[in-house]
Amino acid sequence: MEDFVSREANKVVNIHNTSLPSKLAKLCGCEVIYLNLSDDTWGFTVKKSRINTIVINQALEENVQEFVIAHELGHVRLHSGINTPFLRRVAKGSFIPSIEYEANRFAFDVLLSGIDDKELYTKFQLLESLGLPNDLERFF
Repeated sequence: MEDFVSREANKVVNIHNTSLPSKLAKLCGCEVIYLNLSDDTWGFTVKKSRINTIVINQALEENVQEFVIAHELGHVRLHSGINTPFLRRVAKGSFIPSIEYEANRFAFDVLLSGIDDKELYTKFQLLESLGLPNDLERFF
């Protein structure tokens, strides 16, 4: 059964006919800029005058940047009005705030939308196929 987060991710991908987060963000009216950020900050979203700007750490690998863009787009689509930085270490241990969990789920739903039979793969195989680090496994 598909939940709200998955429906929203699939809706955005289907409307714009792409699952590339950098392209999706622009098509959804978000500006994307790349800056030098601290090592712990992968990205964040700022909303000013009804315009969402996604700021990405330019030091990250391209695949990780795309994940972060999808994550931040998840915040834009799911958590309007909340500006929450996405930290490299979102939370210590196993605690993940619900809005961060939802934004991560949105990101994975977007990135995995083109992969059939996802249930046949392990989390680590899916991460490898996306070119993402294994420590993101805890966000599935």
